[in-house]
Amino acid sequence: MLTSLKIRSLIYHLTLVALLAWVASEVIIIEYIYSWFFAINIIVFVSFGVDKLFAKFGGSRTPEMTFHTLGLLGGFPAILVGRKFFNHKTSKMGFIIPMWILFFAQILFSVWFFGDLDKTYEDWQKSHEVNNIQETTNEN
Repeated sequence: MLTSLKIRSLIYHLTLVALLAWVASEVIIIEYIYSWFFAINIIVFVSFGVDKLFAKFGGSRTPEMTFHTLGLLGGFPAILVGRKFFNHKTSKMGFIIPMWILFFAQILFSVWFFGDLDKTYEDWQKSHEVNNIQETTNEN
């Protein structure tokens, strides 16, 4: 359920990412998409560490929905590294299962968006048909 805390957390994190991406694109002079990817992963990794500290010593925690959303927007490498580095959210199935579902959904979307999945499937299908015809010919 969306609460005002979850919405504020998401807005806060996305604002940080956008600001860092803008700074990276202006100062480092790299393409904005690379700046975004760089920024979101830095913010997610640091947020994982801060959330781990707050989990240990008390404080305002980052909602899981924020991590999932940031992961879906490009921060999955930082989530995967942050989980191992900080040993955080490694056994909570309520986080892990949606994380992997969203991760693979993002991979599939990226392959579809950046690659011609239809052409790849057609090529695979043609090669599969050729192999079947060759096997049938060899049997006779």
